[in-house]
Amino acid sequence: MKKWYDEEYEFTVEVIGFLRGDHTERYCRNGEEIGDTYTCTYGCPVNKDGYGLCSKTMMMLYPLMEAVRSGGDLENLGGDSKYSKTVVCPDGCVMFRLTAKPLGNENFHKGGYWKDPEGANRPGDGAGCPGVARDPGDLGSATTEVERRPSVQRGPKRSVDALRRPKWNGESRRRGPWIISGLLLTLKTGIMNEKGQI
Repeated sequence: MKKWYDEEYEFTVEVIGFLRGDHTERYCRNGEEIGDTYTCTYGCPVNKDGYGLCSKTMMMLYPLMEAVRSGGDLENLGGDSKYSKTVVCPDGCVMFRLTAKPLGNENFHKGGYWKDPEGANRPGDGAGCPGVARDPGDLGSATTEVERRPSVQRGPKRSVDALRRPKWNGESRRRGPWIISGLLLTLKTGIMNEKGQI
């Protein structure tokens, strides 16, 4: 791995309590203990021993991290301060406190860090993506999936009355049980085929 961009924020995730009980055994699958601390910038949080944060909890924390990165205020999402919020894991067991620390670096997108100095590998140019044209005029065999699809011929528009479900008449009612019986027989035959009985 080669981390080449200095991130804007550093995040700390601390285990601050349990909702029930006082020990982690047979309670938290990841083994979280009160006082455990995880840190990260853009990658997933790890503790001092190199173990990662609970993956289910990370699903909750990532949107909060993105809110901070985009200049948001966590107080608007029920946080303790602009850069801090307490969350409970999805299993309702462990309480975590997320804290962000600004590092003073330039924003990834506003700073244009995704741009290659030579102008290659820009998002959307199809570089490195097989089957996608790099230039709009250079389609050739590198057409996209959408361009390969045949055009759909649409029929004439129908009136609202024509789209309404037809009313049941006497004949339809008499045919109904036969249609249902046929469907059940087809379903039963398919199940028996799967079991190898036919």
